[in-house]
Amino acid sequence: MNEPDNGQTPVLAMPCRPEGRLTLRQFLRVVRDNTLATYPPEAFDEDIMARRLQWRRRFIINEPNAIRYVLLDNAANYTKSELSRRLLEPALGRGLLTSEGEIFRL
Repeated sequence: MNEPDNGQTPVLAMPCRPEGRLTLRQFLRVVRDNTLATYPPEAFDEDIMARRLQWRRRFIINEPNAIRYVLLDNAANYTKSELSRRLLEPALGRGLLTSEGEIFRL
């Protein structure tokens, strides 16, 4: 069913995030249900955002050309650790978060 064009950009769905800083217990409960709900609101608005997760920097990338660069054009520079694969593969299988190289590009 087509919706009428009213000239407004649709609001995209986003997980509900608890207000304020999450305690460890709240974080574990929320991450179990929806990992995206643990991200701060600005993670959905900014093109590229750096975050610290324990001792490593992580990047949240929303800008389409930057996503193409990381996932396709320059994927060899963004490897997954063996530990990450061993932890994630049993639950997620061989997919975007666990694959590299030619398997990743399929």
